[in-house]
Amino acid sequence: MKDILKLRSVTPLLPLSLAVLIAVSSSYAAPPASDASTTIAPPAAAVEYRTGKGDRPIYRQPTATGALRGRLEGNEPFAVLEHVTGTGCKDWGRLASSGYTCLDGTVTTDAHPAPLPRMAKFDSPTPDEYFRYIATKRYDRLPAELSEALTPNIYGRPYRSWKGNTYASIAAWEKNAAPTGRLSRDRKHHFSQAVDTARGQVLVREDGSVVPVDDLYVYPVTRHHGRELSSDPMPEGLWPAWAIKYEGAQVHTAPSADSPVRALLPHHAPIAIKQQPADPTGHWWEIPDGLGAGVPGYVEDTENIRHPAPRADRPSGIADDEVWVDVDLAQQVLHVMRGDTLTYVTMVATGKEGHSTPKGTYRLMSKAVGWDMASRPNAAEAYYVEDVPWTMHFRPMYALHGAYWHWGFGRVASHGCVNLAPIDAKYVFDHASPALPEGWREVYPTAEDPGTVIRVRLGDAAVPDKRGAFNKGDEPVDLGPLVGDSTEPPG
Repeated sequence: MKDILKLRSVTPLLPLSLAVLIAVSSSYAAPPASDASTTIAPPAAAVEYRTGKGDRPIYRQPTATGALRGRLEGNEPFAVLEHVTGTGCKDWGRLASSGYTCLDGTVTTDAHPAPLPRMAKFDSPTPDEYFRYIATKRYDRLPAELSEALTPNIYGRPYRSWKGNTYASIAAWEKNAAPTGRLSRDRKHHFSQAVDTARGQVLVREDGSVVPVDDLYVYPVTRHHGRELSSDPMPEGLWPAWAIKYEGAQVHTAPSADSPVRALLPHHAPIAIKQQPADPTGHWWEIPDGLGAGVPGYVEDTENIRHPAPRADRPSGIADDEVWVDVDLAQQVLHVMRGDTLTYVTMVATGKEGHSTPKGTYRLMSKAVGWDMASRPNAAEAYYVEDVPWTMHFRPMYALHGAYWHWGFGRVASHGCVNLAPIDAKYVFDHASPALPEGWREVYPTAEDPGTVIRVRLGDAAVPDKRGAFNKGDEPVDLGPLVGDSTEPPG
């Protein structure tokens, strides 16, 4: 929280050159939509589509005592390829990706499966609106129909004078009925959609109850995202980088802390730096034309910027065209690799002091569109976070996942998980295996469809290979609750 309070508008000591501003602007190009290879379309061979109440387990064989392959989302349509016989259920359905589910209690539907998670259109506050929002309880909010969809849900909680009163339904709210209760202050709540009414905008819970948006602290959501170098390459010899100092990253006249500071880069501003460090320590980097045409600027990477830190080696057994993920704790960056080629890079927030992110080489154990996150029993800092989006476990209780409740990417901030900004989390989720078939909420890997390799390292230090430690045979292990972040907004 202390660091977050440093986030205020800053005035550059000297305006950045046009070349740097162009580099900054181009780095904001949104990552392209996921290609077809990362998701599974509804199979053409489907004999019917069905839906059922509540999440439904998917097995690897048509038996209710068998190993799990995944889980269907309740009330979402799914494709059935054929009806088969099995044990523990009267009517088994064979699904895509070698999955089987019990069809008892389901009904046929004309609706076709959709890629999950579904996204919620809502104009969340931006981090730079935080102080005004806290002071006035207002921010520049668009109507729901004009808003973009950044996250699968809308997130908020009662906080300070925001009471979080609940109403039975939209109709009850519009009739000015009395509230039915209040949301708990001890958890981060999620809402499926925003609805504009004559009395103002409300947020809808899964049970149909609503909360007026002005009676709830809504988490500011960062629009930060990384850069896909395959579709948006950098000029020859340059890396993308981002400023991380809340009060402005310092641009010096020379690669030395003793040199004058001539500009400040706003928090999370994207910039372009030369790929080779500008001094023997390896911590100073040149911004071409950073202080004017023909005048370079220099920034250091311990407190001011973050940048790619790819390593020449790759874990054994990874094919030249295989996608894998490399997380460097020293730079707080995540690299999406294809063989030895860097294809995407962004900042993350990993475990803070006392809550380190475990180092090692792993395989993803599961992918889920959402996962509840809780503190350990009897923890001094108790918290509960509903439906953490785009969750990718790499070992029990630890995952890569989206984080909507802070914007400290590029710094340590978590209780051990690898936090990603929402746009980045979706990108990694869509490109990591196993692929999530449409209508599925969760998927577990198999020997034929293994999870993406994840390496978590500290600089150049070697890490243990734990790819077999947490993937025991065909049966997914108990993943447990995520060890996540604090409850106080926004950090």
